[in-house]
Amino acid sequence: MDPIAIERLLHSLSAYPRPQGSETWIAPPDIASHAPDGGVPDEYRRALDDLLTALGLLSAPDGSPPTPSSPSAYYFLQSLIHGIREGAFAGMWRESGGQPEPTGRAWLGLAEAQRLISAPDATPLRSVRAVMGIIKTVRGGQALYLMQYDHGARQYQPIGGKVEADDENNVAALAREMSEELNLPPLVAGRDFDASPLKEHVRYRTISASLNVLTEYEHSFYHLRRLHFAPALDEDTVWLSADELSAGRARDGRAISPLLFDNLAPVLPSLEDSFAGKNF
Repeated sequence: MDPIAIERLLHSLSAYPRPQGSETWIAPPDIASHAPDGGVPDEYRRALDDLLTALGLLSAPDGSPPTPSSPSAYYFLQSLIHGIREGAFAGMWRESGGQPEPTGRAWLGLAEAQRLISAPDATPLRSVRAVMGIIKTVRGGQALYLMQYDHGARQYQPIGGKVEADDENNVAALAREMSEELNLPPLVAGRDFDASPLKEHVRYRTISASLNVLTEYEHSFYHLRRLHFAPALDEDTVWLSADELSAGRARDGRAISPLLFDNLAPVLPSLEDSFAGKNF
């Protein structure tokens, strides 16, 4: 924004009066009396009024001029004025490693959480169809499940991922995801592994842990058996116990997605070893 545009915005924001009941120690910046060159066009003020009213920051009962809808709304407007003046918001939406900066991501998550609170049937911003592969082994009499840490979602998740448009079916998508996530050559179902459906087309809505937007998911879970390859383990690809899954936290302190335990807890103990007795 050029300096005149910034001053026009600050002048308009500062013109909203202090509402009754607001903290008198709040000192608004002294800019309301210093209009920018050329003043502020009426259509500009109306557009700003409409935007802030839509966000719930302003109200205009009985057709009166819009005023801050509450003391907190007034404080937020004052924070905006100072923040714009100080350049506090210039970098909050920049991408870093494929993710927005933490402050912007937090604001987005709060906005989406409010939408979901206000309207349980809120429209999702995205729709994701995903497949998850359950890989199990038994060592020392203890059942273990292969999970991989997703740094974007900040949690361990089963092996798998999104079904892409060019995937022939769910199992083909799972083969592709396993190859990518486990750093393996292309896998073929029926040759490198067998996949048995455990629970398909599980639908739910939640705020994405990676993008912080309301997402509608459709998950399908498959038990992977007769694997003819050994998954390479590292600090992010690990075996987790049933106790860790139920607790939602691994021994290293990192969170575990509740997907696996919430949907499959009753059947997990009965699943056979994915490696059919092979000792990798």
